[in-house]
Amino acid sequence: MEGGDPYGPGDLEQRRGTPGPLDNREARGRGACRLCRPAGRQHRTDPAGPHLASGRDRDSSRFGQAKQGPDRGHPECRWAPAALERNRTGRAGQPARTHRTDLVSMTAPRFAGIDAGGTSFKLAVASDLDTVHAETRIPTTTPEETLDRVGRWLAEQGPLARVGLGAFGPVGIAPGANHGRLFVTPKPGWSGIDLLAPLARHIDAPIALDTDVNAAALAEQRRGAGQGVESFAYVTIGTGVGLGLIVGGRMARSLLHPEAGHILVPHHPARGRFPGVCGLHGSCVEGMVCSAAIEALWGAGPDSLPDEHPAWEMAGHYLGHLAFNAVMVAGADRVVLGGGIGTRPILATHVTSTLDQLVGGYSAITEARGGVEQMVRTAALGPRAGMLGALLLAMDAAA
Repeated sequence: MEGGDPYGPGDLEQRRGTPGPLDNREARGRGACRLCRPAGRQHRTDPAGPHLASGRDRDSSRFGQAKQGPDRGHPECRWAPAALERNRTGRAGQPARTHRTDLVSMTAPRFAGIDAGGTSFKLAVASDLDTVHAETRIPTTTPEETLDRVGRWLAEQGPLARVGLGAFGPVGIAPGANHGRLFVTPKPGWSGIDLLAPLARHIDAPIALDTDVNAAALAEQRRGAGQGVESFAYVTIGTGVGLGLIVGGRMARSLLHPEAGHILVPHHPARGRFPGVCGLHGSCVEGMVCSAAIEALWGAGPDSLPDEHPAWEMAGHYLGHLAFNAVMVAGADRVVLGGGIGTRPILATHVTSTLDQLVGGYSAITEARGGVEQMVRTAALGPRAGMLGALLLAMDAAA
């Protein structure tokens, strides 16, 4: 390849599975660089065995000065750091070239993530969390229409190694007859629906299933506000209240999933005669602080209420009791607030205040965790937490 493009036809032949120049070089016993050599092979400095060099570079004096080692190339080796840099930046008047590591990434396994919500299904295909190839959003309508559109979009993305699905619920996540099936859910028309079978008609990839809350908790653990602690509770507050619990670095799962939004706690004095909006438990935590509850109690949606409105102090009371239970029962070192309502900073302030009051004189609880101010955080990933978590479900299942 003297004087020619180092990414000539031979490399393309090799990527197609037929012998190319790299194979021929190995057959002739020539050396190989760190990106293309077999495991354990070192650089050659022997002038009798030129290292991927053109004829004009086979002078022994030049090769004799090249340093050995896995991170250094010969002066004119196309895989040497200087040559790679030239290929990345391009020469004067020439476009930059795609180097070998980029070509390898094009064939990396691709994963899909589905954040299945009551309003929309958010989908993405990625090689890793930093390399997202495609994204889309599909409105949640009827089960038949929605799941068919999701399956068709995934099929259009090409081969997938795994699919991660974080679903609204309650949903069966344990193996068995109810795996992937929604139980009684507030979303009209979706109770009893099998989420997995309609998707399997379009794709062959295995599907890793969990709740949307658990998926978001997983993302916050790896990339967000849950980093640095072994155990934490992720609480999402929006159309409902859900909890994802990570204990000792692992997601807490059982036959179903935590339903801490439905626990009953002491009522706030400002509640009056408000019965709550939960169809199952009335004035449970979810029935008192979800978006429908705030609007019913205060006559306005949460987005229109200023920080000084008493609604936030009352919501902090109920969520502070939930946080106290997560700390005392599950040993959560941190409580992360997410969802459409949970990311409002004023809410974390009131939750922290309530938690501090409930801990009282049991100072060991807070001192071991760096103080109560370190125990309540606002989610860092915002609305993308569910999507990133769904991708992590797929990647973890393939590991």
